[in-house]
Amino acid sequence: PFEELFLSINPKNFKLEIFNTPPAFPENYVPTVKNQIKNFVRFRSVNKELKFFAKHLYSLPQHSKKFSEAYLDGIYNSIIEDFPDTVGVMDLRFCKQLENETRGMFEKTTDVYINSCYRLTDIEDSYAKFKPEKDIEKTIKKTTKKFTTTYGLHIRQSDHETSKKISTVDKFVKLIDQILEDEKETTFFLSTDNPLVKSKLIKNYGDKIIFNEISSYDRNSPKAIKDALLDLFCLASTRTVYGSHHSSFSQVAAEIGKIPEITVK
Repeated sequence: PFEELFLSINPKNFKLEIFNTPPAFPENYVPTVKNQIKNFVRFRSVNKELKFFAKHLYSLPQHSKKFSEAYLDGIYNSIIEDFPDTVGVMDLRFCKQLENETRGMFEKTTDVYINSCYRLTDIEDSYAKFKPEKDIEKTIKKTTKKFTTTYGLHIRQSDHETSKKISTVDKFVKLIDQILEDEKETTFFLSTDNPLVKSKLIKNYGDKIIFNEISSYDRNSPKAIKDALLDLFCLASTRTVYGSHHSSFSQVAAEIGKIPEITVK
């Protein structure tokens, strides 16, 4: 649940209501969410096969067919092909291309329902409104107290095939060795979803590697999500995030900390 991860958010000038969905993907929760949405917007299905967790943008009532999954996919994939840089840079280009169209959604109505896993506008406050829950914040401070000249390493493995292929563990090892040649007192905060990678780097570099104890890597485990949030904010407290190819986790950590993000490739 949101409240087990973050402090409550009370924005001015508009009502914010948070719906907690069960583990796994929100499409399993569609009937209940539909009923809740009806309470505060004039909601109607754009089509009979409405899926809540899809790369779609739906609005009411003018623009419902303009932003299809294929349309957004086409734009984003062309950016990846032409400009294989960090996720943050690609998102900026993506938002710029959609700027006129997204603004147009609000010209005739303020009742707009958006469901998309794409970022459709620039980040204005580096997620500053999202404050970790008090116990998580305590653990963040306990870890970051160890930081001196500390760089962040985010090594994405698991099911992210392009990340594993391009941002290999060997490339991270090479990076660490290069940095240590010039900055012998440097340490590294490591966040990875592969415990074998963690063990290897700790064995090779000892106390140069700072890390959190992770109890689970299961995305459907509430404890694992808390551990991931802990890692995210610890990464954000480093000097630079050396991240994995096309990983939004690396990107968001850098944005929270307002620090550089460099893709290891």
